[in-house]
Amino acid sequence: MALADQHIFQDGEVIVAEDFNLMFDELYEHMVPSGAIIMWGGAVEDVPAGWLLCNGEDNTPDLRDRFIIGASEQYPPGVMGGEDKVALSVSELPSHSHSFTLAQDGPRVDIWGLGPGLGGLAQPLNSVAHGAANTSAVGSGEGHNNLPPYYALAYIQKQ
Repeated sequence: MALADQHIFQDGEVIVAEDFNLMFDELYEHMVPSGAIIMWGGAVEDVPAGWLLCNGEDNTPDLRDRFIIGASEQYPPGVMGGEDKVALSVSELPSHSHSFTLAQDGPRVDIWGLGPGLGGLAQPLNSVAHGAANTSAVGSGEGHNNLPPYYALAYIQKQ
């Protein structure tokens, strides 16, 4: 008895287990379409029958270590992007300034500064003859991870 028969059961009607199981399986197939991707909270080695781990194998997308973003014109379905680490450019830094004072003591100028690289304490940075002064560079330009708090789940895809 197939689901397509659209059989309506009547009170007292009896159905054998085999027919019920076939109808249930067919109903299940229609409820969750092939290709649907869901989050799986179990162990990756315990993925249910009929589902595949989204690990890039068996025509599944590799969704390990990835966040999902809603598809749009800017992000068409199936497109992957993003970076594991980001190094900010000068144009991406917030506007800020570094303070220093000039203390004249005889023929030289002592430059004192405050800043995160100095632990917030005023310290002599440099001594120069009267005139120009420079501050030293800070930072290394290394990339950094910008990961929010997370809870890891596996993505699985219905065959």
